[in-house]
Amino acid sequence: MGAFNHAASENPGESSASSRSGEREFQKRKGTTNNGTRFENLCMAHLILKLTLDDHVDNFYLSSNDKEFGDFDDVVVEIVFKDRTETYAIQLKYVENKAPIGIAQLTGKKKFGIEKYYDTFNNCSRLKQDVKMILFTNTSLNMGEEKEFKFGQLPVKLVLSEENKILNTSRKTPCCHTIKNNQDSSSKYDAFFEKFYLYTDQADVKKLADDLRERLKTNFMCDESIVNHYVQFITELSMQKGTKLNLDKSWMTRFITLCVLSPHVRPLSFDSTRSVNEKETIFREVVSKFDFSIIDKRNYEKISQLWSETINELQDLTEVGKINGKYLLFLKTLRVKEDLYRDDPLKVNKLMWLLGKCPLVVQECPQVYETFKIGCKNVILLKDAEKSVDEKYKTTRGQNVFQQLSDLKQQVKEQTELYEKILTTFTYSIEGQKETPLRHLLGPCEKITSDQVVEMLGGPLLIGKPEVLPDKTCYVERTLTKILIHFEFLKRGSEKRVVLVDGVVDCKKFKKLLGSEKIKEITDINNTDLVELPDRQHIYICKKDISREVFTKYPEMEIHHFRYVNNQCLEWIRSQNFRSEKHFKKLNHFRLRDESRDHTLRQSELFSSNEQDINIICSEPGMGKSTLMQSLKNKSSSEKWTIVIKARKLFSHFRKNGADLEKFKEYILDHKEYSNFEREVFKSMLDGNRIQVIWDGLDEVSDDTLKKILTLVQNLAERGVQQCVTSRNHLKTKLESRLGRLSRNIKPFNEEELQKYIEERVPRPADESNLILSKIKKYIIHFPKNKILGIPLQIFMLTQLFLSRKKIYLKLLDNHFTVLDLYQHFVDQNFELYKEKNNVDCSVEKNFKKYERMKEKKIKCYKIVAARYYLKNLVSGTISTDENVERQLEKFSQEIEQEGDSVGFICQMTSDEVVEFSHNSYGEYFAALYLSETCRCMVRDKKFISDGHFDNIRFFLNLMLCQTYKGFVAVLYKNPILLDKCTDEQLNERDGIRREILEVACAYSKNYAYPKNKSILHDGRFLRNWVVYRGYSGDLNYTQI
Repeated sequence: MGAFNHAASENPGESSASSRSGEREFQKRKGTTNNGTRFENLCMAHLILKLTLDDHVDNFYLSSNDKEFGDFDDVVVEIVFKDRTETYAIQLKYVENKAPIGIAQLTGKKKFGIEKYYDTFNNCSRLKQDVKMILFTNTSLNMGEEKEFKFGQLPVKLVLSEENKILNTSRKTPCCHTIKNNQDSSSKYDAFFEKFYLYTDQADVKKLADDLRERLKTNFMCDESIVNHYVQFITELSMQKGTKLNLDKSWMTRFITLCVLSPHVRPLSFDSTRSVNEKETIFREVVSKFDFSIIDKRNYEKISQLWSETINELQDLTEVGKINGKYLLFLKTLRVKEDLYRDDPLKVNKLMWLLGKCPLVVQECPQVYETFKIGCKNVILLKDAEKSVDEKYKTTRGQNVFQQLSDLKQQVKEQTELYEKILTTFTYSIEGQKETPLRHLLGPCEKITSDQVVEMLGGPLLIGKPEVLPDKTCYVERTLTKILIHFEFLKRGSEKRVVLVDGVVDCKKFKKLLGSEKIKEITDINNTDLVELPDRQHIYICKKDISREVFTKYPEMEIHHFRYVNNQCLEWIRSQNFRSEKHFKKLNHFRLRDESRDHTLRQSELFSSNEQDINIICSEPGMGKSTLMQSLKNKSSSEKWTIVIKARKLFSHFRKNGADLEKFKEYILDHKEYSNFEREVFKSMLDGNRIQVIWDGLDEVSDDTLKKILTLVQNLAERGVQQCVTSRNHLKTKLESRLGRLSRNIKPFNEEELQKYIEERVPRPADESNLILSKIKKYIIHFPKNKILGIPLQIFMLTQLFLSRKKIYLKLLDNHFTVLDLYQHFVDQNFELYKEKNNVDCSVEKNFKKYERMKEKKIKCYKIVAARYYLKNLVSGTISTDENVERQLEKFSQEIEQEGDSVGFICQMTSDEVVEFSHNSYGEYFAALYLSETCRCMVRDKKFISDGHFDNIRFFLNLMLCQTYKGFVAVLYKNPILLDKCTDEQLNERDGIRREILEVACAYSKNYAYPKNKSILHDGRFLRNWVVYRGYSGDLNYTQI
């Protein structure tokens, strides 16, 4: 056998030349039995186990049949303590019938004759060194009353001595004896007597085996097979001939670890073709620095391949062969290192662990904790997720355990550097936001667990559940309007205010444009004191961008911040402390309605700068506000926690807690069901002002709830929290005046964006995609003034239909395909998909009738729950049903709560009848459908007409009442092209509730008043030239006629 490192070190592996100084060899004495004896093997196994388990023993070196020690060669052991070293040479004598030893045996010439052992001592130089000689037997000493006898001519006596607890196996005391010179003068035997000990009444074979078994079971809770394996290993080593290595503590610690843990080892996978990346390399290095790394067993597959290519690192197969023989691994014959890839993975894993190339991965079990006691190292413990590791084992024998990053940070400098590497290389993502290096997580980093580090090997650490887009595979980046103010605003600055304008390159030209206005040019706003003039504005201009932190220095001052665009306009950035609503309206009065794309804002810019504390986004339904907000969150850096709040879900919270900010923070934490770690991250970011809040759908709540939300928005803004609020256009003025910010609009798809969206949504050959695009473009052009449903949602629904029934819907687009047609077909299509998914065979009459009844009941339920939710403040008294229908509704609600909506229109319902449709317009469609069947006259209700909350439902209802009348459709869409094709007869038609066309047109004026003189309604030319053409650019006010 070769030489191996047995000394304890940081690297638990067996290395070669670098650490051979810790090894010792001995020559086995020739002529000793090849088989040995059961007694010798058990004594050796017993002693080795005791030495290995003894915390006071730093190391030991043990040999058997060592020829340097003469007759005392059976077992030779050097025991190393912290303060001393003791060496024992033991002669084992087993007596089968346990015949006692007397004077005759001690003075005779047979196996217990002392003279024989004196001669060995006298002729063996090694025994004359600092070595104690022990005659070790299982029989007893029977001297009677005589303790004195003659050793040759020298009178001697037997004296009791304290036995060595490590060597002793007897349960009787006393059992250790020494011989003393009983004459006054010294003798030649004195040196021998000082070193010689007789141990009697030692355990026999059965007792040794029983005690060994009990010790292994007590210390490692192992079964009989492990005991036999251990004894067999010692026996095999004893039988080896020639020059051998001394057994030592390091060797036996590793062997016992393998022996005890083998049934629980989960082998690593080895693959020569796999390479490791930087994060995996760092993780491997971290594991190597700890005795134990604790990982959730569910992560076993993730870590099992991290050391797969380490076999390629082996340089010396001779060393591999030595380890194979030393630990009796029984690997196949190795010619090249590639042979290891074809061998038993468990054996190879053990080999590589012994070489220090990889860890030992062990399933959690009682045995693994016990191996802590003997100091096993470089082990990954796979624990059950539900259980925590027992704290008492974490500091056993001073071992270091890796369970979270703080364990790494608290170690030596080299490990602290690893900690810094992890913070730089590993990333995290908050609820699907863009991943960011861990160092930005700050305090909570130290509490990141080893399992979370494993998670980050395959991607960012996910904090909170990712919030994904409904159709994220084909999302098209959106653009928004910039807020442009006419330059004239500055020229009419008679009010007391401070104006900041940045981005001014030519200051002389700027001053010339404004003439007599008080203008001050500055280079560094931070070192400038802003001064108000008593009765006019004071303008400060600079080249560099101005940050919003400037506003915090002057909380009482009215300040307006603009960015120079050109000689005609400025981009509004922010305003503070309007002195009156009149001042705000004046600013809004100078706003430019630039519909071009020359002055637009990319969605990524909303949160990328620190200029805007509150962004107001107002657009018509269907323009993609919610999808844009979710995209904005997902594309935001995880340096800040961006929270999307669906306003409609806050009703219950505000009813109980009002606008209390602290209660709202608690609501966020509780509602999201964050883990303890996630809650800590959230609180850390909240304390560090690293929170961004998106309030989505403020138009979907009551006035009372809206008031409370806006109070919270203002409170958060005062604390420096960036926010974004979205609403439909009817709340635009209210939001702007309440929050003191101007709003932005979402730009509709341009042709390029439209084509990109369709191509991604409907992956077809180019000619088919072009055909679909041309049809959709024709449809959009056909109804150019569709202000109710924006293009993105329409295109989504159309492409959704094309994905399943392309030919049908291409044909439909050739007709007057209104948005109502779109929703009707979409509802039918969803039920068709339900039928296909559930394998409903409608060719069988019974199945067909059952399916139709189911469809009818579900649509009825959709209509009622939508009407109760969207119209509760308008027709609550009329939405009543009989007991049968109520039972259907209860069953319908329970089904959605437990299994979800099988057809796909409703996301969730609550016990207080708050319903969330997958898009609001679906619910509004069903609410309109309910009104068209039960309360058609609602279309003339003044509140229904004037309240912007009902605009979408009203449009649907009007289409339902006028769908078959071409002239009415043209007026509803304000489409002169379609109207030109109408005959006078069509213009004089009445809809389903006997309304004339002009009444429908006038209904879209907020100042609607039905005319008493109706003769004008029959003039088709008037309708063409006034109602449509002049009304085309805006809502018609009847009082203008």
